[in-house]
Amino acid sequence: MNDYTMFWQLRERQARRSMGFSLLELLIVLALIGLMAGLIFPRFANFYSSLERAFERDEIIVQLNRLGFLAYQQGEDLWLQQYPNNPKPLPLELPQGWQIQTNEVIRYRHNGLCAGGALTLVHGESTWSYQLVAPFCQLEAGT
Repeated sequence: MNDYTMFWQLRERQARRSMGFSLLELLIVLALIGLMAGLIFPRFANFYSSLERAFERDEIIVQLNRLGFLAYQQGEDLWLQQYPNNPKPLPLELPQGWQIQTNEVIRYRHNGLCAGGALTLVHGESTWSYQLVAPFCQLEAGT
């Protein structure tokens, strides 16, 4: 056998070996991908639920910020005490599981103004406190 033939035989063996991956290599890669997916997907689920809760909270804030205008538009006073158990029905649509709590009654006058107050949004174990700033009772994050 000459050097030329040995060179091509060696080259052919190397080419045959490098044509693909072995079954063991593929199984290891699949196991690593499965492990990474098992660690990442639960975090995505938690992220999605917290994002959904934030969107719901923002929608409630928009509804609360327009109560003064609705009182003006309807020409009658609105009172906010506890929601959904408010003594007088309010034009609010809270998502499932949300509540509004106040320490004192917040009155929206028929002219769209109010004296302010404080309220707390409750969803499960989470709470968010807000101040209603007079004269238009726009919500600001409280302490």
